[in-house]
Order: sequence, then structure tokens, then C-alpha cells
Amino acid sequence: MTFTMGRHILIEMAQSFRLTPSRYTGSDRLDHAGFLQLQGDLTEAGYSWNNTDPEEILADLRATYEPLLNGLARYLLLTLPEWNLRDTARDHWVRGPRGHAGPQAHR
Repeated sequence: MTFTMGRHILIEMAQSFRLTPSRYTGSDRLDHAGFLQLQGDLTEAGYSWNNTDPEEILADLRATYEPLLNGLARYLLLTLPEWNLRDTARDHWVRGPRGHAGPQAHR
């Protein structure tokens, strides 16, 4: 249900700006190496796949929203993030623009 709601919100936002899905021809945000890293991270967290080809299923799901997401990002002049974080910070308030001010502000 979370996926469906997120996709619905994306569609509503795009319709508000009168956008259509882009003909995205850029590189894949989640290539095979990135998928393997994601799979390893999920396995380490205790998640196991119940499907025979999770990479293909995830690609099919992403195909339902990525062109629209890319079109919205281009319209808003935003760069879409990668699927896998490259740093070790777990929370945005730690790695965000406020840096270490976040934890101090909550004491």
C-alpha cells in the first residue's frame, strides 16, 4: 500500500504541474551492481526474497514511476538520488546541511 500511495502522490504532483512522463534515456539509477549492493544490505538487515527474480520484479515496479519521477525532477531542477547511500550516516539530520547541529539541538 505504501508503494501505491507514493506513486499516487507522484502522479498527483505531476498532474498539478501538467507534466507527462519523460522519455528518460539516461543511465539506470539502479544498475546490476547497485542492485547486488541493495540485495546484500537487505539480506544483512534480515530481509529475504520470496521471488525467483527480484531484480526483474523491482525493475518492473520502477518502470511504473521512474519516467514520471524523472520528468518531475527535471521540471523542478532536482537531481534524483542514487538508490544506495555512499556514506555511513544513517539519518538525514546527521549528514544533512545542519551537520552535527541536529543532535545538539535535540538535547
